[in-house]
Amino acid sequence: MSQHFSHKFKATSLAARGGIARFMRWLRATGLPPAAAEDVEIAFAEAVNNVIEHAYGGCRGRKIAIRARLSQTELEVRLVDSGLPLPGGHVPRRLRLDLDRPRDALPEGGFGWTMIHQLTGHVRYERRSGRNVLTLRFPLTGAAG
Repeated sequence: MSQHFSHKFKATSLAARGGIARFMRWLRATGLPPAAAEDVEIAFAEAVNNVIEHAYGGCRGRKIAIRARLSQTELEVRLVDSGLPLPGGHVPRRLRLDLDRPRDALPEGGFGWTMIHQLTGHVRYERRSGRNVLTLRFPLTGAAG
């Protein structure tokens, strides 16, 4: 049997903190192991911040919807917004980072998406009816559900 969560919040930094906290309270209450919850929180918060910063570009009055489904084997988190589409219509690729070089030789940006790719099992992006739909899937073992 799966468990579900749904919530909407304004696309501001302050409201996002509250939305992320509310989601994480629900997730922890399901009995998800703390290490798995931490990975989800990092990837989820990065995705939410990307929506606020890039999709909405700081525009006021916009909202972000979260829908999540937790089963015995997987957590699926879906973020929906009506902001600008992702450039090129797809999620940026995971960067192969060589951090053993001078700081000024490191690429600009892309670290957030690389982190999201590393912490999830699957990332999917769609543009539907003027909305962005980002789905993050986290494979689980031993999760409550």
